[in-house]
Amino acid sequence: MSCSTISSDSIIVFQDGESKSKMCFSNPSNRKITKIRIDNCVITEGKRCDYLLIDHNKVEYFIELKGKQVEYACEQLAETIVRISKDKCKIKFSFVISSACPLTTTQVQILKVQFKKKYNCILKIKNNFCDHILS
Repeated sequence: MSCSTISSDSIIVFQDGESKSKMCFSNPSNRKITKIRIDNCVITEGKRCDYLLIDHNKVEYFIELKGKQVEYACEQLAETIVRISKDKCKIKFSFVISSACPLTTTQVQILKVQFKKKYNCILKIKNNFCDHILS
């Protein structure tokens, strides 16, 4: 079983049937991207996020599809970044797509600042659905 696939689809979708969370990447130039299943494939023990997408510029997009545990999702993303990020200096993106976002705005802002400072990573937390355009 391969943990990664290469695609040049114009729309790349990551979806979790249990939580109904969905992440879509628009790839208008149909550039090659690599989709990597992290959870129970690349990493089988410890905290880890669900997926990683790497675009043509080697920008890393870490994805966690979650029910309600947003703080735990952020811990999973952080652990995955520390373990497998290829370039500590290059900007990264992390997405938590949650079916419910119980965190307060203050908590979310603190997490976003921490991710930027510690991991050079832009953290986005969305309810149910997120769409991101690959540039």
